[in-house]
Amino acid sequence: MKKLFIGALIALSTVSFIACGNTTQSASQPIINEEAPEESSAQQEYDINMADFVVNAQLQAPDSIGNVYYEGTVTNNSPYAIKNITFVYNYTNSEGNKDTTYLSFYDTILSGETSAINECLGSDNMELTGVQVTIVDNGEDHYFEYDAKLGTIEQWY
Repeated sequence: MKKLFIGALIALSTVSFIACGNTTQSASQPIINEEAPEESSAQQEYDINMADFVVNAQLQAPDSIGNVYYEGTVTNNSPYAIKNITFVYNYTNSEGNKDTTYLSFYDTILSGETSAINECLGSDNMELTGVQVTIVDNGEDHYFEYDAKLGTIEQWY
């Protein structure tokens, strides 16, 4: 039930995002889930390193109405296949207001592969605030949420 609820919550939140954003920042140290719930036979600890998910993007010229976009890809250098990954950023939009934007990749990206190109809203002052990633291991999905400000990662079973 918890997996279904979390999966539905993640799916709903990622589908509801219209704008996307990106920078090339990544964590420099491995991020390990230090306060994991007790393991059951169905739960396994994963050593997820956010630096393994490398974003390569460029700021594009403003379009005819002044929107600025990033065009980018993500390379999966982790040992796991990922089903989807979303990078969450704070930025200042074209009207000068603080906003949140999301760079999402919904295709499966195997270990060592690079995603297709995505184009997302952004600016030159974006700050990474989090990453949501779904890895696939032994046919099962495992959800992780990274908080860039705290430098912590939480696994959702």
